[in-house]
Amino acid sequence: MTCKEIIIDYLKANYGELITHHSLDSVLPNYGYLRFYKQYSPATYHRNYCWVKKDSELLLKNGIELKPEKLEGKNYDAWKIIRKQQTEMELK
Repeated sequence: MTCKEIIIDYLKANYGELITHHSLDSVLPNYGYLRFYKQYSPATYHRNYCWVKKDSELLLKNGIELKPEKLEGKNYDAWKIIRKQQTEMELK
């Protein structure tokens, strides 16, 4: 199980949730270990999440959309995890 696969699994398990880099850095290491017995550092998850969120094809293939959200009074970004319904046009 790769780091990216663990991230995708986590995103699918948390549709509707609001996530931040900070929250992922603290949650994903435990999630990956408890669910798949894989250990990666928070920095590795952080770096891989940056790649995953920019890979629209990978997200679409897995039925995921990350909608950017601005948090009031915060100096960091957040994303809402949305279940993406694929249309026939998108699958071609």
